Amino acid sequence: MESQDVLSAPPLMALGRGWLERLESRPVIGASYAVSAALTATAVGLGSSPSLAGPMGPASPLVLTLLGVNFALIVVLGALIGWRLVRLVAERGDNAGARLHLRFVALFAAAAVVPALIIALFFGVLVTRGIESWFSARVQSVIEESAKMARSYLSQQGDDIRDHTTFVARELNSAGPSELAASPVAFSQFLAQQAEGNGFVAAYVIDGRGRVLASANGMQLPAFLTPSADAFQAADQGDLPVNQFEHADLFRALYRLRAFPNDYLYVVWPVDPGVFNHLRITDARITDYREAKANRTRIEFGFFLIYLETVLWVLLA
Repeated sequence: MESQDVLSAPPLMALGRGWLERLESRPVIGASYAVSAALTATAVGLGSSPSLAGPMGPASPLVLTLLGVNFALIVVLGALIGWRLVRLVAERGDNAGARLHLRFVALFAAAAVVPALIIALFFGVLVTRGIESWFSARVQSVIEESAKMARSYLSQQGDDIRDHTTFVARELNSAGPSELAASPVAFSQFLAQQAEGNGFVAAYVIDGRGRVLASANGMQLPAFLTPSADAFQAADQGDLPVNQFEHADLFRALYRLRAFPNDYLYVVWPVDPGVFNHLRITDARITDYREAKANRTRIEFGFFLIYLETVLWVLLA
């Protein structure tokens, strides 16, 4: 048994040296450098995404996974190069070429390390201050105040449409259903005057089935949309349902005319173009900001890995 172990050891050692020589070969190391460079460039590109905590930001699982794989590859490259340096150190006593090679390695390493250390100081200061400024109370206040202003404007518009709808409904109730039955055209003209004087771009008197009995005529009336069953039910209960139509920058409201048997005042109120879109974008930015703030540590770690791997790659190259 002992003789068999002695005989089997050299082939195993030779096999291990063979694999190590293959890993140390220029094609393997060159391909590893190329893969590492591609991973580093990809991580830097994705990490510089405007959305810090989004699916492509520095704190995203994708970028952190790429950085982790790349870091493992760089560690393997560093181990291979370190092993070659150890062999050069062992051979320097009897090999003048090994000593010259070590000098070149030391010179190039110093030339790469010193600038890296200098940049590290600036990087630490800039990134730390930059992230602190991103998540400062002032920035958060500006973002949230923008959304508050838009919501306040829409809330005020909702109150205005209720006040004006109630006023127009009072005038129509005073005229009564007899005026509508006697002359729908004249009643429509009266409705148009009330709508124009109260800021509505369209106004209708409709029955419980959504059929138009009188309408305010105009050149640029928005398309008529039959109110929902929920809106009719809310109006029957005495409420004044106001619905937002963001794509058209409009409010639509439905009000039960108490002096009429089963009729309703249906009005359309415009808002400044882009307000709904601005509020939607602002809300999305607030969500992204809060998500990024919650992932602040991961963002800082992602930036640290990006910088560290870039420096290590340059040093090993």
